[in-house]
Amino acid sequence: MVHSGSLSLGHQANASGMDQARAAWPVGLPAPGNGIIPMLLDERSEAARRRYLDAFGNAANFAVGNRFFLSLMLRAGLAAECGDLAADLVYDAPHNLLWQERTIGVVHRKGATPAGGYAETAGGPYAMWGEPVIVPGSMGAASYVLRGHGNPRSLASACHGAGRRVPRGAASRAGEAELDAFLEEFRVVTPLDHRDPKVTRRADVMAAWRRDVKQEAPWVYKTSARSCPASGNAEVADPVVELRPLLTVKG
Repeated sequence: MVHSGSLSLGHQANASGMDQARAAWPVGLPAPGNGIIPMLLDERSEAARRRYLDAFGNAANFAVGNRFFLSLMLRAGLAAECGDLAADLVYDAPHNLLWQERTIGVVHRKGATPAGGYAETAGGPYAMWGEPVIVPGSMGAASYVLRGHGNPRSLASACHGAGRRVPRGAASRAGEAELDAFLEEFRVVTPLDHRDPKVTRRADVMAAWRRDVKQEAPWVYKTSARSCPASGNAEVADPVVELRPLLTVKG
């Protein structure tokens, strides 16, 4: 399983879109109290909307490419150790994107992924079961595959995870003992070998590496084991299989 996004390109595209929406908001008209500035659907703002959607689409394409090349690297690494092997893409679950739906307009699934049922997957390979839903776990917790029901109450969507328990900023400033205990139990492979004496002598490099690992450590996430039964009970998506990690590569 490969879990990767656009490496901040999506965040940048959204920030640019928000700036465009603020600039196009009518002068003198009070902004919405919830802080959400909509993009007006008029001719004057059409070019700005197009730029925003193009940027968002480019970020989505970069995320797909990211997962693809990470998969190729994984296959090459396994082949080097185990010999020739065959591996096919089973499913790619996009998340945090915009979908143009035929009947309800545009759906922005933030922290969510499509979970269509029989109707949404008719004529495709998943028509008998419903759309696959992948709920990734953390570096030390199980991941899950569910099948969607196309529930209209959730806009045919399901959660893409249980969410963070600790925000990234707070996680990076957490204590060192918990991280040390985690590294004792798990072997985390990253582009930087934190066991290399040449690396360990660089206090600044090690501090940055530890800060990054803390942001994605298991204890900063809520467990997906709780969210998956909840999805089933709400008739959003039924759990199908649990995937337990044998090796996690943190890029």
